[in-house]
Amino acid sequence: MWDIQLLLMNAYVLYKTAHLLIWHKDKNTIMSQYKFCKSIVLSWLDSKIDQKQKKDDASVVTTDNSMGSSNKARRINDASLVPLLGAL
Repeated sequence: MWDIQLLLMNAYVLYKTAHLLIWHKDKNTIMSQYKFCKSIVLSWLDSKIDQKQKKDDASVVTTDNSMGSSNKARRINDASLVPLLGAL
């Protein structure tokens, strides 16, 4: 786990150095270390969720094709489960 933290710290140092010394940005426009790490982790989690959804969608499609049915059911996702606005 420490290796990921070390990579995040090195990435932040590079981010801050590049903005201050190379691009001459104002100190107030640079993200704090906490916000920097939070944005990277949230981006990483979003990509993992997207990959999982694509995998789940692919398994649904292969299951439907193996049945040989031309009538497919509507896909159910989080938006369709909303009580007031959902499709169900």
